[in-house]
Amino acid sequence: MNQAAVKVSPSLLVILAEGFLSRLAFGIISFALPLFAYRKMGLSLTATGFLFSVNLIVEQTFKPAMGWLADRIGLKPSFTIAIALRSLMALLLVFANAPWHVYAIKMLHGFSESLRDPSVSALIAEHADKKKMASAFGWYTTAKMSAGSLGKALGGWLLWWTLDSYSNVFLIAFVNVVFAAVRGGAVSGRAATSFAVGWQDGR
Repeated sequence: MNQAAVKVSPSLLVILAEGFLSRLAFGIISFALPLFAYRKMGLSLTATGFLFSVNLIVEQTFKPAMGWLADRIGLKPSFTIAIALRSLMALLLVFANAPWHVYAIKMLHGFSESLRDPSVSALIAEHADKKKMASAFGWYTTAKMSAGSLGKALGGWLLWWTLDSYSNVFLIAFVNVVFAAVRGGAVSGRAATSFAVGWQDGR
């Protein structure tokens, strides 16, 4: 048996697990949040549609700058900061009770994604077998997209199970994001040390 064929970097497995779990949580949120904004906060359909896309606007606006920042401070500290912001975003949704709250939270989500995506892509390239890099990205994309679809389905079931208690649904998503963040933290190791080394190396 070719043992080289089954060797996988533990850090890469952690990145895959974090991607799956966090996207599962945000699949739940992406299903529940527009309904929450429209039904509970009284946003118009136009305002709800804009809410659904505001994080993408922020993400694409800041992504080049955040990629530069990740090169400066290091990939692992950037990844750690991004998943911490994603956890904060999920928690804040539990307490949101005004339209501007959800808009601000979605903007925070977009900002965290603008920092996370360049970092996680570079980390996959760093930890993947150089001869199987395309496969690593393929598995990561499959895990992420599958989890997002599953999360949306789970979001509908959770709303039924909690009797339309959006705060409880967001709390469940937050717990899942925190668990994903803990898994992602294994990649980062000692964040302070990585920050210092990355800054000195200009990574």
